[in-house]
Amino acid sequence: MQGPIRLLIADDHPIVRLDLRTYFESVDDIEIVGEAGDGRAAVDLAARLRPHVILMDYEMPGLNGVEATLHVARHDPEVRIVGFTLFDEATCDEICAAGAITCVAKGSELEVVAEAVRFAAESPTREQRWFPPEKG
Repeated sequence: MQGPIRLLIADDHPIVRLDLRTYFESVDDIEIVGEAGDGRAAVDLAARLRPHVILMDYEMPGLNGVEATLHVARHDPEVRIVGFTLFDEATCDEICAAGAITCVAKGSELEVVAEAVRFAAESPTREQRWFPPEKG
């Protein structure tokens, strides 16, 4: 991939989006191109902004993350989606079945979230890989 990874953040919690934006502003190879507070906005922004990767919250108002992932994956299969969830591997399996390439737990260190975004952007296949939170 040439240039930075174009990332769209979709999460209904403003503080989560702020934390992610603040972190990714210091990361050279990932550029935030937009933020969505619900699934419908994520779908609309994905069509308009053409990100390389969407960090998609599992549980959002309007369209949830699974529904939004289904829509984006059908309409633009080039966009890679990373499921973003508080839950477990079963939740990850559900969003990956909808079209996400991988999943990362919301409890993960920000470096792990960035690793999941890079994995999604660079993977030649839709191989599922779970990025669990760090065990402390």
